Amino acid sequence: MNELELIEHNILECQACTARASATKPVPGRGEKTGIVFVGRNPGIDEDRKGEPFIGEAGRVLDDFLVICGIRRSDVFITNIVN
Repeated sequence: MNELELIEHNILECQACTARASATKPVPGRGEKTGIVFVGRNPGIDEDRKGEPFIGEAGRVLDDFLVICGIRRSDVFITNIVN
C-alpha cells in the first residue's frame, strides 16, 4: 500500500472527528502524487453524496482552470480539509 492509499484507508475508517458523524460518505483525496495539490475547505453536499472532492460548483471552476492551464484533472491531487 503506497502513502496515498494508506491515507485514504485511514480516512475511510476514521470515526474520530465530529464531521464524520453527519457525513454520508468520507471524502478522501483523488489524483496522482505529482507535486500539484489543490486543497479546498470542508466537503460540500455534492462531495458528501458522492465521496469525491471538488465535484460541485468549485469542481467545475477548477476543471475550467485546469483546461486553461493544459493540465488534466487526473494529473493533480485534489483534497479537502476538515475542521
